[in-house]
Amino acid sequence: MNTACSNVDGRSGLFQVNCLWVGGELRPLEQVSLLSMQKQGHAVRLFTYGAVTNVPDGVEVADANEVLPWKRMIFNRRTGSPALGSNRFRYRLMRMGLGLWLDADMLLLKPILKRDGHLFGRQDETFVNGAALFLPAASPVLEDLIAFIGDDFAIPPFLPMKERLRLALRKWTGRPRHVSRMTWGVFGPMALTHFIGKHGLTGEAVGRDVFYPVPYTDAHSLFMADADIERCLESTTLAIHLWNEALRRPSHLRPDNPTGRLFVEKGSFVERYAREELGFALGGDA
Repeated sequence: MNTACSNVDGRSGLFQVNCLWVGGELRPLEQVSLLSMQKQGHAVRLFTYGAVTNVPDGVEVADANEVLPWKRMIFNRRTGSPALGSNRFRYRLMRMGLGLWLDADMLLLKPILKRDGHLFGRQDETFVNGAALFLPAASPVLEDLIAFIGDDFAIPPFLPMKERLRLALRKWTGRPRHVSRMTWGVFGPMALTHFIGKHGLTGEAVGRDVFYPVPYTDAHSLFMADADIERCLESTTLAIHLWNEALRRPSHLRPDNPTGRLFVEKGSFVERYAREELGFALGGDA
């Protein structure tokens, strides 16, 4: 890792922002998100596992292998999603003290001031989400997370006892279940919520209004011209998680949405923000 890498942008007192992209060309949605982070004054570092085109000017591109070797990336066996590996990556990044983690589909509306303590937020009444995350390198939460995600055949301590016993029996008899075949969020919100609670830090989670003002189930509303997104935002809102995974499949708002595609309506909240605040033409498929 370049010795110039640090956890704070010394010019501004803001967090150094870190993102990860697994794939080739950036899509417009990720370009807009990265540009929004820059607009709020943050230095932005994008980790990749190879050459990536369309990276906005001024974004530092870094080798993801120096945080998590490619062979340690994990993809969901059913969906092919890299979310498991991305969670593993962000916890390793925290241990290296490189700054704030933001998912590459976070639209940043205000700057995030550097802090020494934890930073995480509730996505709902059940889960703490890690799309915006800072854990001090010495955090006991991080220590537990690092130990947990290091095992490809981990037995999640937050699963019901019956399921844990079943997984333990499989492991004992030489048929362990790989984490890539387990339930959603096993390295992400489920693990993060569990270990934060274990150490009595749940009360430190900022409210849903700060990073997740629009719920996962309503993700498509951010790209619909007739949706009043402003009513969801508070003075405390710093960012909007765009829920990329939910945008490219059918929902109750767009039951006919083709899998793998995102339609952007002119006049929708994100289209207007991209055009008016970033000078970015976001339209059609994103």
